Amino acid sequence: MILSKKVIFTSLIAAIAVVTIFAIQVISSYIGSTDEATQLEKGSSMSIVFTREEMRRVSFGVVERFAAEKVESMSIQADGRALYTMQQGINSMQKEFRVPSERLKSIRSFIKDTGLFDTVLNLSDEVKGSDTFIRYTFTTTLDGSSKSLRWAESIRSDESAPADVPPLLIRLRCMLMQVMSEPAGVGFDMARCLQGLS
Repeated sequence: MILSKKVIFTSLIAAIAVVTIFAIQVISSYIGSTDEATQLEKGSSMSIVFTREEMRRVSFGVVERFAAEKVESMSIQADGRALYTMQQGINSMQKEFRVPSERLKSIRSFIKDTGLFDTVLNLSDEVKGSDTFIRYTFTTTLDGSSKSLRWAESIRSDESAPADVPPLLIRLRCMLMQVMSEPAGVGFDMARCLQGLS
């Protein structure tokens, strides 16, 4: 019963954290900097919210559902200001940081060049038949257009095995995880992240 209360508490905190970050993004987009020197390109803007959730199947008697054991979220504004949050059980952290303009340009270019806004993807937000998986949520506003994607990836013991999501999302995930790794204080290996591409 104690585990169930912890899982419920963690799920509630994770949901509150995601909503708070989204609210911060919306408010910041209205108040955000209009200094053209800080924009990616003159007349264009981009904001991103990226969330990574470690999901686990939990059972409450007869009812089973998935709950987040750990939630990491990153909100990036057009001028490079960013906020990283992590929630795991009762432990949490927040860190403000700045994303280098070259990295922002690279992410923006990837989103535009791959046609992400026009791509229709059939995605699932859980991995069928698995008790644990990683769920990602990506929301971006680019030049006034918005796109939101949510997908799940199985936890693979063999990193070189093909991933169960489109290569476009693997590349996007790797680019964003690289940015997120800095405030999280963890090492990141882009080559290893991209190994699932085949």
